[in-house]
Amino acid sequence: MSVKAGLGAVRKRKPLLIQGLMEICLALLIGALTCESMDAQEALRRDSLAALFRAAQQDSAAGRYEQAAKEYIQVLQIDPALIEARFNLALAYHSLGHYKLAIAELEKVVRARPALAGANLFLGIDYLKEKRCPEALIPLEKTDASERAIPD
Repeated sequence: MSVKAGLGAVRKRKPLLIQGLMEICLALLIGALTCESMDAQEALRRDSLAALFRAAQQDSAAGRYEQAAKEYIQVLQIDPALIEARFNLALAYHSLGHYKLAIAELEKVVRARPALAGANLFLGIDYLKEKRCPEALIPLEKTDASERAIPD
């Protein structure tokens, strides 16, 4: 191979090497921007969730149970595993006299946290309101047992 041909081969490889490095840098930059965007989206989701939860609590405290229920539903659409929101939704349904809806939510709460006395108490009460007396015994007995476990 002549010197001239060898120099041509080196010139052709150099731009490919630089292009490859530029592609790697671009990929790293896109990855970093994507991670920042995902962190920002997560922060926005958390802020939105907290604002909705606070609004629902305020509406419940003010006796606006219908509005509170709507907000708790929105909270649960964002985070279905948030047991506090599900329990509060059940309490809003209970306060509105929607006992079947309250039971459905309370059963989910009790499955997730079997020892939660308040959930068992309201589940038992709502079963009684729906004339499901035999089913009311288990959650009410759990409530009684948890009350006995609290020292004076």
